[in-house]
Amino acid sequence: MNNSDKPVALSVFRVGGEAIGQLIPAVQAALLHRVGNFGLTLHSENSSPPTLALGHQLSTPRELQQCCQALAADLHNAGYIAGWRNELFTLKKPDGTAWFDLERASFRTFGFESEAIHVHGYTQSGEVWLGRRSTLKAIDPGLLDNLAAGGLSSGETPMNCARRELWEEAGVDEMLGKNLISLPKTLVSERIETQGVHREVLHCFALQLPDDFIPENKDGEVCGFLRCSLTEVRELLRKKALTTDAAVCTEYALQCAAVLDKK
Repeated sequence: MNNSDKPVALSVFRVGGEAIGQLIPAVQAALLHRVGNFGLTLHSENSSPPTLALGHQLSTPRELQQCCQALAADLHNAGYIAGWRNELFTLKKPDGTAWFDLERASFRTFGFESEAIHVHGYTQSGEVWLGRRSTLKAIDPGLLDNLAAGGLSSGETPMNCARRELWEEAGVDEMLGKNLISLPKTLVSERIETQGVHREVLHCFALQLPDDFIPENKDGEVCGFLRCSLTEVRELLRKKALTTDAAVCTEYALQCAAVLDKK
């Protein structure tokens, strides 16, 4: 889970009575300085590290959302949350039910679980399309990614999100994307990053494209594309040239393809 060899002591972040987040030491220290504001309290002062709680006495999702969003904005202004997007993700309770919406950039800082889609794009002749992330991206700039990938915005289904990202990132229109398929399993990615704890449910898709299709980015988040043979893809995976999540989804998609080929 940790990108370094040094163990990191994570602290629990409770929201509305639910142990739903995890904090790296730098964020924990920032929140300790804010106890008494934004509905923040020390839930367990004697634990090591101490457990912080937000909105313990708040009763409605709206109240929790307002406190959590205000805290996130304050941390952003203080430099703890980079890449503010003005885009909402849905925070879910531990049982999986939707709770309230929150700025997407804060999920990693608070160690909340988010959701994303990844589309494995391949040609009729079996080559794989990979996109290179813009060097201006706040997360993983310049690394290779799947043909399309992105976070699940509030109110979106994974399929709708995949179709939107295919158009925005690769110029795949509705007709070209009609054969988009959802792969059988959702995957879970967890690791510690500089910005916080990355915890994400990955919805993986696959799409076969004509051999003469050339991707074209529409939203400025991809700076180029590579068309790779399977041998080249495996070498890129070995060199860790893909983002961690794209690598996981690519390996899974290749496993699924191998199973289908044997049938």
